Amino acid sequence: MSDIFTTILTSGVTTTSILALYRHFLSRNIEEFKSNLLFDSQRKVHDFQLFTTKKHETYPKLYGLLYKSTDSILNVTNRLQSYPSFNQHSKADLENYLGKHELLETDKNRILSLWETDKQKMQKELQTLIQNESFQEADQLRIDAYRLFSESLLYQSEEVTNIGEEIVKKQRELLLDHDWYRQEAEPKERREIREKIQEHKDTLDRLRKELLETMKSELRVGYYGEIQMKTVNKEEP
Repeated sequence: MSDIFTTILTSGVTTTSILALYRHFLSRNIEEFKSNLLFDSQRKVHDFQLFTTKKHETYPKLYGLLYKSTDSILNVTNRLQSYPSFNQHSKADLENYLGKHELLETDKNRILSLWETDKQKMQKELQTLIQNESFQEADQLRIDAYRLFSESLLYQSEEVTNIGEEIVKKQRELLLDHDWYRQEAEPKERREIREKIQEHKDTLDRLRKELLETMKSELRVGYYGEIQMKTVNKEEP
């Protein structure tokens, strides 16, 4: 551009012509800048729309699975569990009941055999099998919730992430403490473990309600916090 101005000056072009030419170049640069700015703005709006759409899709699924897994864990760790006694039932009733549960065939056959020889022992072993099955189902739901939580971190606000981390952590602690209480705890330890279990349950109940209100608030008004990639460094469930 300096070469052009030099040529113009040495050619005797008037100052007015020089200014007109300068305004031409300046106007072209401004229009180019405006075009780039508009494109960048449109791209950001488009990206944000995609982000908020994905967020609105993810939050209901995430809350639903965290709620379902928490509910299952609270139920399986309840000290008051009810099981059919089969005192007034037939062997066919027992077979139908066993068929509704995903038990190993060897376990089913052993229970049916005990029906003939020792119904009291049969009842005790059946309860243990059903408890173990329910525990495994609850733990699988916990793992599924953890997986969805981890995979959707990109679309979560910082507050939702913090609450979610606490929920999956408390879920795991509750199942571990309950399993310890049920199988290995010494009599002198049981009271302390019961208190810890109840504390986990109270915390989970509070966090679940807090998560619901936080997600509803964000989905209602939109979340306009800084969008940034999040990573976590936690041990596998």
